[in-house]
Amino acid sequence: MVSEWKVVFTQTSVTVTRPDGDKFTGTVSIVGKFLTIDPQDGPLKGKKIQTLWYLAFGPETKLLTWAWGVPSGNSPTSFESAMTEANNAEFALTSCLKGKDTKVCNFDH
Repeated sequence: MVSEWKVVFTQTSVTVTRPDGDKFTGTVSIVGKFLTIDPQDGPLKGKKIQTLWYLAFGPETKLLTWAWGVPSGNSPTSFESAMTEANNAEFALTSCLKGKDTKVCNFDH
């Protein structure tokens, strides 16, 4: 199923908004290619989410490939396994680089 999720990172937290409007905020910690979310509210509160992440940059955009394991479980072993293992998830999130022309870097169409 393809749906739009909204993800907003700060230095120490992330807010994830699902397509249905439900959202949660969690603290984040990073060790190498692993990012851990510790949800502070919502139904996932107390259930850490172990993730695998990779950030790439293009001339106008940045792309985050993000694979989630099962809440309170282990991180996916690879991006490929996250697409096939039960209850894992994978996201491809794109945003414009700061200061880029919005006529060139625009996701509204």
